[in-house]
Amino acid sequence: MPKYKTITIEPTERGVILWLNRPKIKNAISELVINELRDFFKNPSTNFRYIIIAGKGDCFAAGADLKEMYNVTEEKAYSISRYLHQLLKSIGQYPVPVVSAVHGYAIGGGFELAMAADFIFATSTCFFSLPELNYDLIPGGGATQRLPQKMGRADALYYIMSGEPISADSAKAYGIVQKLMDEKNFISDVVSHMELLIGTKDEEAIATAKSAIRNAGNDNGYEIESKGFAKLLTQKAKVHIEKFMKKSK
Repeated sequence: MPKYKTITIEPTERGVILWLNRPKIKNAISELVINELRDFFKNPSTNFRYIIIAGKGDCFAAGADLKEMYNVTEEKAYSISRYLHQLLKSIGQYPVPVVSAVHGYAIGGGFELAMAADFIFATSTCFFSLPELNYDLIPGGGATQRLPQKMGRADALYYIMSGEPISADSAKAYGIVQKLMDEKNFISDVVSHMELLIGTKDEEAIATAKSAIRNAGNDNGYEIESKGFAKLLTQKAKVHIEKFMKKSK
């Protein structure tokens, strides 16, 4: 596996933990972090069945690296935002499930990164927030597009305007978080749950389901579902159907 300066890769039984490894500055999202994550996600690997994104130290990730942001030009700021959009899109398109394991907090760009994953598993004491408007700024990593899909336009605008923290319980109620866990043994519990979730399910079937769901609402979503259903039924599922019919007899 490649080695990076800002992220650390830790293999698990059938997956990998992708650690944001800048704990002294709260895993702030810098341009190098974005580029290294983009490099990791641009080439899908057949060596693992799932990816867990987690943060070293006392939080998942704070927002942008402010020292880096201070001196950028408008053109450079635009490029950074678009690079971040491309990264988050590549996470969504990755063929294996990706889960963000959030403890402490996920703020600004950290929250946007967490939302790019297929799932968020979080500690019951963590919180999320988008404080950019308090600095006369708006989120630049897709939150204005992703958050309304989760909680509706009015609530998304409220939390972006106010910068108020969203508790773990509220995030679970909105569907932002899929599973709440205790702080103790958090990462090992996330790994165990992903191993259980994957089970013996076929890799292609999972990738097809993920692709179809990611295109829900788009014109080609139904077409992706139909093609995937037909291929899997004829090439994968028949074996299980035969076993079921034999057993039922």
